[in-house]
Amino acid sequence: MEGYYRGEPRRYARIRPTLVREEIGPVALATESRYYRESIAALAETLHIQSYDVDGAGEREHVKALATLQHYGFRTRLIDVTRNYDVALYFAAADYFDADGYVHIIPRDAGFIPVQNEWAYSVKRKIHLLFAGADLLASSADLGAYFANRDKLPAGYIQKWTLSDPVILDYEKVFGIKEAINIRYQRQEAGFILLGNNVESKDGKLVLGAEINYGALDRLESRIVPAAEKLPALYRLSRQSPAINFARLFPDATKSIELARVHRDIYMLAGGEERRMELFNRCLRRAFDLTEADDGFSKELERRLPELFKQLENEDIFYFVCCELAAFFRYFSDREAHLPKVLEILDDLCR
Repeated sequence: MEGYYRGEPRRYARIRPTLVREEIGPVALATESRYYRESIAALAETLHIQSYDVDGAGEREHVKALATLQHYGFRTRLIDVTRNYDVALYFAAADYFDADGYVHIIPRDAGFIPVQNEWAYSVKRKIHLLFAGADLLASSADLGAYFANRDKLPAGYIQKWTLSDPVILDYEKVFGIKEAINIRYQRQEAGFILLGNNVESKDGKLVLGAEINYGALDRLESRIVPAAEKLPALYRLSRQSPAINFARLFPDATKSIELARVHRDIYMLAGGEERRMELFNRCLRRAFDLTEADDGFSKELERRLPELFKQLENEDIFYFVCCELAAFFRYFSDREAHLPKVLEILDDLCR
């Protein structure tokens, strides 16, 4: 049964969190802990996040902090996912236009722990191990006894999978319904995978390993989004209801806000057809980053301008043309070779 999806615009060697991508490499648990602590402390006031007390009961606050850091582009061991296949398809198609994209399928029964209630020990323990784990790793402590004592549970009750297996969380499960008001999370139907470390059974003890447990990630099935299908897919997504495009998925991004402002300048504020068309033409030329070398496209665009002006009054079509279609055109150094694909879509809009 399919539950969650992750879209990636090209083939990576493995599905990995940003914390350990190729340009970073392996990160020791103690270093990871310090990175989170110092990042949270530095940005606590700016991002409205709270620091974490290892000896207290602050795991919930800290997983919120990790999710917030992830949201603002910090490297964490979290992996973004979505409940909406079309959202994952967008992320698989919206970049690297000369490479195949991939939608990774995450079934509910494929080695991931779905958290059905608001909170769970399997989450709290993984968060705790991010901060107390370095000492537990160095001492080869028995995690079964450690967490049984900490969670006031019977000896032998702690299961290995609750410490090592990845957990899938919706953002609402982390922040609570009242707090989960971030519009990006809502539009993207977002959640994340929280990865644990490997845990080994040794002499009747559960011992923490130094490596993050990636096992379930390496067994995922994927659907290929061929490079040739990326632009058509983005076009379809922008025309469906509700539309899926950058401005809808990232409505609080500076780029999205700027596009919304320009659209209203053109279609609401500017007086007179000539002035509106001038603003519209300037907007398209800026979006496509047209230069003298693109004189052929400039002429084709000018010829279609009156009809495009009518069609792009629809905000989502305007966003698609100025963002996704323009990004496709700008991506290639040989723009002329890919111009027919752009014109084909513009002609379809004009029809």
